[in-house]
Amino acid sequence: MRSRWRRRWRPTWGSAAAAGAVLVGVLLALVHSPAGRWLVRWTCGPEWSRMDGAARSAALGQFRLAAVQSVGVLGAGAALVFTGFTYRLSRRGQVTDRFTKAVERLGAPEVHVRLGGVLALERFARDSPAEAAHAASILNTFIRERAPRVRNPEGGAAALRATLGRRPSRTLAAQRPPAAPEADVRAALTALTHPASRRHVPPDTVIDLSYLNLAYADLPHADLRGARLVHTDLTGVRAPGADLNGAWLMHAKLAEAELDGARLDYAQLDHADLRDARLDRANLAHAWLTRADLSGARLDDADLSRTQLVSTDLTGAGLNAADLTGAYLHGARLTGARLWDANLTGAQVNGDLTHAMLGGATLTDAVLSHVDLRNTLVAAEQIVAARPLDVRLSPELAADPRVAARLATVATWSHSFLCASVTVDCHPAGQPGARDVGASGLAFERTVLGVALCPRPGG
Repeated sequence: MRSRWRRRWRPTWGSAAAAGAVLVGVLLALVHSPAGRWLVRWTCGPEWSRMDGAARSAALGQFRLAAVQSVGVLGAGAALVFTGFTYRLSRRGQVTDRFTKAVERLGAPEVHVRLGGVLALERFARDSPAEAAHAASILNTFIRERAPRVRNPEGGAAALRATLGRRPSRTLAAQRPPAAPEADVRAALTALTHPASRRHVPPDTVIDLSYLNLAYADLPHADLRGARLVHTDLTGVRAPGADLNGAWLMHAKLAEAELDGARLDYAQLDHADLRDARLDRANLAHAWLTRADLSGARLDDADLSRTQLVSTDLTGAGLNAADLTGAYLHGARLTGARLWDANLTGAQVNGDLTHAMLGGATLTDAVLSHVDLRNTLVAAEQIVAARPLDVRLSPELAADPRVAARLATVATWSHSFLCASVTVDCHPAGQPGARDVGASGLAFERTVLGVALCPRPGG
């Protein structure tokens, strides 16, 4: 019965005002009625009988004055609370009106009006936690509506290259002038991906820019954690220091992109085009780069530890002082790659190392499986430190007794193929706004490949 009554009656401003008026009326009636005189007498106690008429009248007047003052204080407090609620409602209405006008501006035919709407929504995303998620969603939708879409990824130039079996001429590609996104799209990209704009946005609000042409966009230090950029054209994009942790970049075009110092750990870059990209000091730890094209890319001082580089094209890439600890390079093409002072400790290499430069590289416990090192710059000490399994060496290296002993020892070892699954959360613990893997909505599961090479028991 009580729960039914609670459901039927809901407090409103009218009911609160009526209750206050009743309370004030009761209090005033109590003061000016005989009950008020009795209350004063009870308060004074034995002293009341010893008071004369003037003293009793004075006591009664003081009591009435105190009661009236109390009613005034209560009224002032109620008025203050009412004013506060009124201001809050008025402010909320103003925010709603401003938000609505900002959204309406996005559909204007004039570019300057659309820019005003984008900047207004950016202000909401930065300063208004209640509207930040809505502003980010609208900006994402605006970009998807305004930015041009990429051509059919299975047709056009991609199909022509596959048919001819060669890449298009770089001279022809250089003759095409860079075409950056429109001004309103550029502003929306900045507003959507700026770290200050993502501060109040929930972690599970994913940026989705898949299948869009955003070539030559300017996104320095952009926050694109967990973003979906599948088949997105980001050719020549300038995004140094960008955070792409856990981003989905399968089949993305990042040729000639500037990603110096960018964070791409756990990113999914399968079949991505990263030709001639600049990735110096970038973090690509635990990333997936299966069949990605990194030919001519610059990866000096980059972190590629535990990275999956299956059938990855690293022809002519610069990997000087890069960290390839535990990387898996099965079928990778490293023709002419520069690996001076690189760290390949525990890496697993099974690819083309023709004319690769491994001078000063650390190959401790690196598994070199079915690798041709006859035209590779590598020293005998590096071969001895590694785990060479069925490798082809130059006559000078093969004649070295240390190398021969190492080959004979490793030949007696056993090897096994490893396949494991890992669950990745692109908002790891310790970061602002982080959630657990189950709640973030940005977690994904991928397969990790590898080869274990160890001495046979009793061997």
